[in-house]
Amino acid sequence: MYIGNQEELGQFGDFIGGILNPFFGFLTVLSLLNSIKEQRHPNSPLKEDEKVSSNKNQVVQAIDCYNEKLEHLLKE
Repeated sequence: MYIGNQEELGQFGDFIGGILNPFFGFLTVLSLLNSIKEQRHPNSPLKEDEKVSSNKNQVVQAIDCYNEKLEHLLKE
């Protein structure tokens, strides 16, 4: 089995590295973009939950206010 001399192996390694390095660089950029997208996405439902919670609190406060007024009117 002939493997070749060091010069040929070096050239082959440069060839493989020249092909694989841009490919892995591209995958790295895609992974980075996907990571940024995933970090932004989970925050969106949290913001929506905050809005719903705030609206619920406002409704509860309004109901409590009306109940107090109703109790005051019934006492009179």
